[in-house]
Amino acid sequence: MSTKSVQRVRMIPIVLEGEARISLRFYYEQWIIEKVKSIPGRRWDGDEKFWHVPDKPFALKRVYEEFPYLKPKEDWKDRHREAENRFRDQLQLERKSYATVKSYLSHFRQFLAFFEGRDPVELHVEDAKAFIVTHTRKRNSAISTQHQIINALKYYFEKVKGGDREFWDVPRPRKPRKLPVVLKVDEIKRMFSVVRNLKHRTMLRLIYAAGLRRGELLRLEISDLDLSSRSLLVREGKGRFDRKTILGERICEDLLKYVKSYRPKKYLFEGMHGGQYSESSLQSIFRRAVKRSGVNSRATLHSLRHSFATHLINRGVDVRSVQELLGHRSIKTTQKYIHVSEVDLRNVKSPLDFLDD
Repeated sequence: MSTKSVQRVRMIPIVLEGEARISLRFYYEQWIIEKVKSIPGRRWDGDEKFWHVPDKPFALKRVYEEFPYLKPKEDWKDRHREAENRFRDQLQLERKSYATVKSYLSHFRQFLAFFEGRDPVELHVEDAKAFIVTHTRKRNSAISTQHQIINALKYYFEKVKGGDREFWDVPRPRKPRKLPVVLKVDEIKRMFSVVRNLKHRTMLRLIYAAGLRRGELLRLEISDLDLSSRSLLVREGKGRFDRKTILGERICEDLLKYVKSYRPKKYLFEGMHGGQYSESSLQSIFRRAVKRSGVNSRATLHSLRHSFATHLINRGVDVRSVQELLGHRSIKTTQKYIHVSEVDLRNVKSPLDFLDD
């Protein structure tokens, strides 16, 4: 074993003339002295016979470069938590939705866990690509999940670590174009009929009556209701856009009964101890209603919104109006409901019939 491999430098904090310094103690070897001389701000104490450097970042950085074993070893778990906190802070700074924050953080934690023991600072785009390929192959992830993972990690490397925006050479398979699951009118009636609890029934009926997303329903405040004009203000829907939607006569009656009975304080639908009603509880209410009523088992809570749009189109409401009520930015998103609507084609005439013979 060479002399260099066993030679070690020790760092000892000291104060000289009121200034914080770091003394470097070692058995004198010329190659060590040459390294110390390369450190900015170093000095030689002729009386005490030792070298010392400023206790400042610029000097310590050079010390660690020359003598890596002196660098304090940080727990990689702490480094992972720090990276996760920075990621969360950036997402919240840009006012990302709760669902986006939850999804992105989940994928980012899996990414860090994949590289257990490594400092996030050392991870690069190529590591992210390797994780995506391995993760999707091992778990056979859904196409939408694969897109979310790519978006989450691109966001981290570009927005949090401050890298350049670049094209990631990672496959982005096309999502299959599936038609939405829409409940028939009689199925909607059957499902509502089995929900006895006034609050639960009002929540489900309001989603269908106004075409709401579940998050939009849970964020509703009492002040968002305008029963006199039978309208509802949806604040910060998807894409953080406000919009107005309809309230029919029946749902207004339901809401009057509900508010009189439950007397919510801030949010229209509150939990037992106040605050927003739980999303998981709302999902449970819907699943029980589907099971008890025996309607289409493939239906989800979002199927009530799909049914709202489709049933309006069935009754002759034009697609542009439905687009406004749903808060879609693109008419193409709304047009998918035409494919599941039950428009009577017998009332649609061929253009040939309008020609004069």
